[in-house]
Amino acid sequence: MASSLAVISWNAESNKAIARIDENSRPEGGRWALLLKAIRSPTSGRTMDQVYTTLGKALETQANRAAYAFGLGPQVVAQKIKVYFGNGDETIQQLGLLATSVPAKLEKRCLKLMKYALPTESINVQHQAFKNIVQLVTSFPNLRLVFLHTKFLGASPSLDTISQHWNRSSGCLDEDWEFWKILAATSLTEANISTIVEGTPVSNLSNCQQEGLSVVEQLMVQHDCSDSKYSSALSLRYLGGILGFSAFWQDMGKIHCYVVNKLCSKLIKIFKDIGVDILALGPIEESEQPSDYEGVDLLATSLLTGILGWFEKLDQNDWAKQPWYESFKEVLQLLRRPRAGELLPHSSAHATSDFEGKLPAIFEDAELELMVDGENETTYPPKNSDNSLGKLECKCGSTTSLHSAISDEDEGQLSGDENDPHHTNSDQNSLGSSESILSMSDEDCDSYDSDMEGDKILDIVQTHLEIQICHIQGQLPLLGPTPQAHLHIL
Repeated sequence: MASSLAVISWNAESNKAIARIDENSRPEGGRWALLLKAIRSPTSGRTMDQVYTTLGKALETQANRAAYAFGLGPQVVAQKIKVYFGNGDETIQQLGLLATSVPAKLEKRCLKLMKYALPTESINVQHQAFKNIVQLVTSFPNLRLVFLHTKFLGASPSLDTISQHWNRSSGCLDEDWEFWKILAATSLTEANISTIVEGTPVSNLSNCQQEGLSVVEQLMVQHDCSDSKYSSALSLRYLGGILGFSAFWQDMGKIHCYVVNKLCSKLIKIFKDIGVDILALGPIEESEQPSDYEGVDLLATSLLTGILGWFEKLDQNDWAKQPWYESFKEVLQLLRRPRAGELLPHSSAHATSDFEGKLPAIFEDAELELMVDGENETTYPPKNSDNSLGKLECKCGSTTSLHSAISDEDEGQLSGDENDPHHTNSDQNSLGSSESILSMSDEDCDSYDSDMEGDKILDIVQTHLEIQICHIQGQLPLLGPTPQAHLHIL
């Protein structure tokens, strides 16, 4: 009699489970055993999926660059809207006219930008559109109503309606994308802040001499009292927009100076809230929540630009007599710290360069915590590295061996193209890619016709050769002793 049973060999080593049967038992007594080895092993379908995903991202990047070259994409449209409003007094005039009528060209561009926020676009295009909407709405009062009345949103849309309208049915969405989606939707629907800003004539937004609290002071109060992080972020954005008007800095009266002092104190508190004063680089917490650092950077940059103009108008002997002087010095001190350059790059660069002749920085040695990812441990030397690198005698951070392998001609090309805008992002390549580059002969390297391509190769070699040497000699700590760094302190 034929039997339907068969003997199947069991290899326990190749069928490891990530969860025990008891931990996955169902209440009715059934048991699950999850075998992960087969899932982890590469198959033709899974490999092709990875290939298509990689190719798709590469094609999307090229398509976005081509669109930008042809004047398409959310960033280009947003820039055209900014150009329409102009600068200085022209901006105030155009915003005043916007309260009565909306030009057809401006309405068309706003409609186009809102179209880029739809889920029919790619995730990256949507993300950029969200940022552009927030920036434009808070920089140009009354423009919010133009965005709000576009045909893509319908009549009287709410926060939830807009958020659902922009949601994607599929795709890997990170927390940053979700944050900017909600912030953009909030910028269009937030009532309290928009009432303060839009209820005041544009020409009067910079006025601090009126009875009661000025618009700037009301926005600072809204930032403190709001129970929503999105509304608080918008308050800072609107403040940065108002401080960006040249009219705000034309008044140097006593009341205006005290308002600027309040702004400096507000920024000091914000800087400490986001961790600018902490002597560390990299994520401080394991799960750092997304935040509108760009808005804080914009506000700080607008404040620095305005006060720099005041320094030019005031006699140097009168600087220390100003009500805002001491608090502004602390603002500069915080912006000159290492972490400020990471979180607030524009205002930090402004503070360290443009104010050096007026309030020079004092350097002091301090320990700086550098966060290094310690999850992916490597062996010394790595299995896929060239053993000959282990014979190199140099300290971590040295590039002596690198320069000995590069001809004088190549070094000249490298130094000549140091400021090329394309000479960036080499640190994002893997160690594997650097090894393949190291194995190339001099003739292979000379086959690159473009000096820019050669510079990219040398940059990759320099970055990753140092990392490999540190790994080989065991000098790269996981979370060990912290290196010394120079700290800017006023």
